[in-house]
Amino acid sequence: MKLAMGLPIGKKIVAYTPTWRDKDETSINNFLNVQEFYSKIPENTVIAIKNHHYQSWKKIDKRYADKIILLDSNTEIEQLYHISDALITDYSSVMFDYSLLNKPMIFWVFDYETYVKNRGLNFDFIAEAPGPVIFQQSELSKWIENFNSIPNEFSNKIQSFRNKFGQYDSGDACEIILKKVLND
Repeated sequence: MKLAMGLPIGKKIVAYTPTWRDKDETSINNFLNVQEFYSKIPENTVIAIKNHHYQSWKKIDKRYADKIILLDSNTEIEQLYHISDALITDYSSVMFDYSLLNKPMIFWVFDYETYVKNRGLNFDFIAEAPGPVIFQQSELSKWIENFNSIPNEFSNKIQSFRNKFGQYDSGDACEIILKKVLND
């Protein structure tokens, strides 16, 4: 599956899935300083970017292609969940799906104040996000390098998040529904 997505075997894959921000941003440079970001990505790690379907980032400069890969727009997000080792996101609903996989998440929210003012959030994001909430790009590389420490460092928040938002996600929904339909 990694090869089909253009991702290398033998490297850690960190998915980056930013949400849409009410305007068509055509460049990743509006989200982060790519050159600085690239220089701090560990050699054994690749950032696999999956645009929001309303986003139209065209390409990543070829100089960065060994560590930052913009996935094809047809890439299924569920496949990316499966092959990734960790996730960088922001306010995107992917956090709810990804939390079921028990994999580390990093919340890169460089525009928190503006986003909350313009769009709002449905819960106390800062208090309840199941991983580090990052406001400055300089903090991002630290967590990418150490994403394996997130489950231990944020275990209480991760468990609270799952209890609040995933209490009905037991992995056997189809079986439960089928039994309900056949027995009623």
